[in-house]
Amino acid sequence: MRAVSNVYVSCGGKSGLLMRARRGEATRKTCVNVFSDEAYGRSSLTLAGELKTVMAAAHEIVALAVENLSLDDHHAKHPRIGVADHVLLSPVHPEDLDSLEDAARDLAQSLTESTPRLKTAAYSRSAPLAALRRATPYFTDAALSGPLDPSLDRTSELTGVSTFGPERFDSSLGMTCVGAAPWITNFNVPLPSGTTLEDAKRIANAIRSRGGGEHALPAVQAVGLAHSDGRVEIGCNLQDLSQTSPPDVEVAIAKLLGIKQQVSKYANLIGLEEKISGYVIGKRWDELLSLAER
Repeated sequence: MRAVSNVYVSCGGKSGLLMRARRGEATRKTCVNVFSDEAYGRSSLTLAGELKTVMAAAHEIVALAVENLSLDDHHAKHPRIGVADHVLLSPVHPEDLDSLEDAARDLAQSLTESTPRLKTAAYSRSAPLAALRRATPYFTDAALSGPLDPSLDRTSELTGVSTFGPERFDSSLGMTCVGAAPWITNFNVPLPSGTTLEDAKRIANAIRSRGGGEHALPAVQAVGLAHSDGRVEIGCNLQDLSQTSPPDVEVAIAKLLGIKQQVSKYANLIGLEEKISGYVIGKRWDELLSLAER
């Protein structure tokens, strides 16, 4: 079975650690892309290939993060609930998704067996990643800076989530979420200078599927984030490009900004068309399919 994986770790700009991660026995065979954002204090390593080797590589990366990183001194602008925050396994062939869910649970369990202090949680289609994160401080300011409060961990109460290791996460290590799902395209949209974080959060709430309002886009998760130099972005997870593409997101955000700017005295100074331009993190799905089958 072939699979693609994204492993998200809570470090940005620590190139030495990322270089070490790429040299792992399994990782060097499967790693096809590394993306790091210093402002967000977050990096992702994309793996593609035979499932067993991809899982071994993910294990190597998580182990390295747990050994070398701590939330105690981690301060960033992107939420996180673990030094090794998330491992996504995606099937090359959609019919393999059930088997991949089993593999994700196996990986979550093996990570805890090798590092007993690390709590892991395997999400599922009945309890997806967003539901798992809502049972943690992920969507609060507490997920941006310093150690986490273990008393805020309610993941063991969730139905459809398999947890391993301690009942509550360690404040310095946090928790690693592991799961299988169709590939998610990470798409970030920087907003025009002068747009506030409150504006970004309002727009993100309007376009995300869960909001269900008139501007909601299908198969989209979105969050407003502060980035660097006073600028803000909307970070999106596009769960199905056939339903919502990156240009669809750009158009929706431009329209929502336009509603705000019609009553702004600075409206004539802002060129929406040239400013609303997002960026995809990592490789396109068609590229990953080719790399996974090599």
